[in-house]
Amino acid sequence: MVRYTVKKRKKTRLTLRILGFFLAGFFGGMVALFFMGKYHGHYIALVFFMLLTLYGIALIAHTFSKTAYDITYEFDVDDFTIKSWRGEKTYPYNVIRDLNHIVPENENIYSIIHFYIGKENYLLPFSYRKELADQMYIFLNERVTSAILGEDLRPPKKPEKDAVVDGEAVVKESTEEAVKQSMNETVK
Repeated sequence: MVRYTVKKRKKTRLTLRILGFFLAGFFGGMVALFFMGKYHGHYIALVFFMLLTLYGIALIAHTFSKTAYDITYEFDVDDFTIKSWRGEKTYPYNVIRDLNHIVPENENIYSIIHFYIGKENYLLPFSYRKELADQMYIFLNERVTSAILGEDLRPPKKPEKDAVVDGEAVVKESTEEAVKQSMNETVK
């Protein structure tokens, strides 16, 4: 098992929340004054204030996301577990949609492993630990590739019983025969 923890600072979350509350409160108040008729400015300023208000709300919402807190990844042979402040989830390797290894021009400074699970994206940053990042990426790439290929190469399940249609027993072809027949048709 490989365990890797991504640490996040509490001060960063608090700073972003304070900035978000300030932006949402101050510029939201300006928008409210505009609609109440007490502020007579340009409409472009109203649009700008609305955008800053929405940005403040987005900052606040982001500070409560799963990736804003410490995350521990535990990679086993068959599956991996993601532990965050919301709890822990175990996933098989075939749910990883995209796996990337990001290496900058100066490889010694940092390296990043980036992957998607559904709509969520995860980053594993490695500062001054390129060898560890390379080993982790090779480990993950092997597991993801074998899980996806194993899923694609697994033969389809054979029906356990023959189907009955209108009281008559219909003998289904085995899936191997159907695959061979379709292969012969495509070759012709």
